[in-house]
Amino acid sequence: MNLMRMRELFTSERILPRLRARDRMTVLRQLASAVARDASVPEDAILKHVVVAADLPPYMPHCGVSLHHTLVSNMKHPMAALARLDPPLEFGAPDGWPTDLAVLLASPTARPQDHLRALAYIARRLRRQDVRELVRAANNRDAMYVAFTTDERSMTEDSAPRLLRAQNRI
Repeated sequence: MNLMRMRELFTSERILPRLRARDRMTVLRQLASAVARDASVPEDAILKHVVVAADLPPYMPHCGVSLHHTLVSNMKHPMAALARLDPPLEFGAPDGWPTDLAVLLASPTARPQDHLRALAYIARRLRRQDVRELVRAANNRDAMYVAFTTDERSMTEDSAPRLLRAQNRI
C-alpha cells in the first residue's frame, strides 16, 4: 500500500453518525462490530486485541478525539470505523476533554508497516480542525463519510456539491 487513501480504510457503512453509548467498552464493541462485518473476522477477536492495545494512549489532545488501533490476525488489509458519540463520553483522557469522535483501526498482523502508515494517515486527518468540524456538523452517515474521506489531493470544485448532496440524504 504505497499511496494510502481514506476511502481504502473506511466505507460509509463503517461510519456511525450518532452512537449512543454508556461507556468506552460499548463504543469499542460497536466500532469492532463495524470492522468485523467487512473483515470477515469475529468481533470478539478485534475487541480482545483492541482492549489489550487500549493501554496505549488513544487520545488526541484538546480535540475530543479517541483513536484506537490494533493488529488482528486473519485480516487482509487495514480497515477503520468512525463514530460520532452522542452525547460525548469521558474516556479518561489526560486533558479531561470528553470524546465525541472515536476511531478504531484494525490491521493484519502480517503487515505492521501498513498499520503504522494507516494510523499516521488517520491521525493527520483528525488533527485538522476543519475536518473535525465538518465531521461534527454532518447530519448523516453519507455526509460524515464525504467530510472525512475527501483527501486534499482529490479536492476538486465538485467536493462541496458532493458534501451538500450527502447532507441532503436521509
